[in-house]
Amino acid sequence: MQILKWVPLLMGTVAVAVGMGAVFFPEKSSAGFGVKVTAENSVYVRTTGIRDVFIGLIFLYLYGVQNSPALCFVSLATALVSFTDFLITKRYGDARAWAVHLGATAFLIGYAVWLNALH
Repeated sequence: MQILKWVPLLMGTVAVAVGMGAVFFPEKSSAGFGVKVTAENSVYVRTTGIRDVFIGLIFLYLYGVQNSPALCFVSLATALVSFTDFLITKRYGDARAWAVHLGATAFLIGYAVWLNALH
């Protein structure tokens, strides 16, 4: 169970990295969604990249201050974001892309339940 305390550090780091990839390399990053993006409409991918960077920074901050109730809330809120991404990729993307988002949604909900059980 001790390993689960490191989850926000991992989630925050991955979210920042994915977000930065989307900001600086939107065409390549959009392939991870299973959606082709051109240079002209890459602004949408960059926008989601900035969203991911800020979500990651929130997780990193909450890891630093070890605030479990806030981590629980942010995990559930992020699960909603991930579920929305799942719905979008399910409609427009490939199976690998939507499976990643559905898996992330399930993980985030499970993590929030675990955090809540601690208190």
